Parts: sequence; structure tokens; C-alpha cells
Amino acid sequence: MNHQEMLRVCRELAADKPVYMPEEDWRAMVRAGLVEEVRAPESPTGYAYELIQQPEGDAPVAHQWARRNPEERGEAWLDATRYRLKSEWTRDQLIEWLGEVDPSGTYHDDERRAEYLPTLTIEQAVDLVMPFVEQSRQTPEEMRQGAPDAD
Repeated sequence: MNHQEMLRVCRELAADKPVYMPEEDWRAMVRAGLVEEVRAPESPTGYAYELIQQPEGDAPVAHQWARRNPEERGEAWLDATRYRLKSEWTRDQLIEWLGEVDPSGTYHDDERRAEYLPTLTIEQAVDLVMPFVEQSRQTPEEMRQGAPDAD
């Protein structure tokens, strides 16, 4: 069972939809830390599976799962990282980070005004951070700490 399939199942479980799949796939999701086995006397097997954390869309689940499984840092992980940057980082934090990793860039408001450029919105700042994330397959925090490549 791949990452995308696991996320699909998480979405269905979060929407309280019944999910039927082979036992081995449920076991894979338990090992990934996404679901847990619970007693369910009404079930033919006597147990069922529930999400460990109720996700708010795909991003938190994808990000949490991919952090434990760096080899799975694909498109879902990139989407999750973009979502997290927009929701957890401030515009000023993103601009500060950009200035650290690319000192020759023009990111800070005063520098942009001096060059008659508009100041960056948070969306534009995230768009500028993402190529660094895509190339390294590391979060901005990992890059700041000098973490080894995830590949």
C-alpha cells in the first residue's frame, strides 16, 4: 500500500465513510502510525480501525507520516509542507528564512522598496521558499539545522 492510498483511506475514515480493504493493508496503516485497532463487537472480525488523529485535510496526515518516512517525501509531502508554511509560518519568518538561505536575494521590505518592487505577500514568500524545499526534500527547519538529505 503506497502513501497516496493511505491518504485516501485517511480521508474516507475522517469523513466517517466505511472502508473495506485487505487485512494486510490495515496492518500497513497501523505500522505507519495512521490508524489503531479497536474492539468493535458489531464487526464480523470483532475489531475495527480508527484514525489515531483526526486530520484537518490531507496536509497534517501527509506531513506527519512523511516526517517518519523520509523516503516518501513526494508530491503529497510537498503539498503538506506548502500547507504548513502558509498556516504555521508568518510572512516575516518566511522572509527572514529566505534572506538567510539566499543573501543576494531581495526579500526584505526595505530592500524591495529601494528597488521599486512591491513587498512580498505570504503566498509569494511561500512560492519562493518551495523551490528550496523541492530541490533538497528538506523542510526549512531541517535546512536551517543542516540535516542530512532525505534521499
